[in-house]
Amino acid sequence: MRKTLLLLTALSIAAVASAGGPQIVFENSETNSKTFPISSIGRINFLSEALEVTDNLGDILYTVPYSEIIRIKVDFEGTSSVAVPVAPEVSMLKVFPSPATDVVTVSGLDAGSDFRLYRSDGSLVGNVKGYSGEAIDVSSLAPGVYIIAAEAGSVKFFKK
Repeated sequence: MRKTLLLLTALSIAAVASAGGPQIVFENSETNSKTFPISSIGRINFLSEALEVTDNLGDILYTVPYSEIIRIKVDFEGTSSVAVPVAPEVSMLKVFPSPATDVVTVSGLDAGSDFRLYRSDGSLVGNVKGYSGEAIDVSSLAPGVYIIAAEAGSVKFFKK
């Protein structure tokens, strides 16, 4: 899960960089990588099995299964400032119910674990410290897709 959090951090750093020079590089192997100027990317979607890059009009520029991504780099004008290693990893986290209306419960976390709650656009909604299995109130959240990211993995759920 740490890898997902680092990726979201890297994307946030990239978003504040000046348009034009910075690029995101998706490395699939030592000889195969795909590079996009930050200014050409409209959105990076985290699908269930793959990462999808779209342009500002929503057209798909690139889709790659998570299992094939070795590293994601944010390149600031020739200097790789952030490199995020990505390794295939199976998350044991589960969240229920989904879709949710009032509360959700997360399973697969060790007692006392911390996690973060993100909107599907990558914006942080909140932090939970020392989770011990209790129901989490989500009644005030807007309807949509949310991601729970912890050391043990990540899981998404839908809020009605």
